[in-house]
Amino acid sequence: MQRGDRAARTFSLGQAPELEGFLRGFAALLGGDAAALAHDFTLAASGNAAAWHLKLRPRDDRLAKRITALEVDGAGKSARCFHTFEADGDVNVLLVESLADAKLPNRPTPPMIDAICRGIASP
Repeated sequence: MQRGDRAARTFSLGQAPELEGFLRGFAALLGGDAAALAHDFTLAASGNAAAWHLKLRPRDDRLAKRITALEVDGAGKSARCFHTFEADGDVNVLLVESLADAKLPNRPTPPMIDAICRGIASP
């Protein structure tokens, strides 16, 4: 794990076994393996091929104490944004694919990020 300019840190999943399901689910999501994804998360999908939204909730109670949901917005075969909703109320947003190099304002608001992720607004 690395944050900003800080030195990278490593730790064993044995120290946080609930994260194994998170990582397994993330790999299944990126690999398009719906059956494996459904093993660790409840799934809800909406939208169409032009603009879709996937909401994942962890099945494991230990993981749910850390992460309440993952949401992915995309278009076609590409994801645009990953939202991680933490149990303490923090939300992390990762812009990927076509949005990875987007120039955002210094202080983007949550509604602005949401509109960009859903393809309603441009960065």
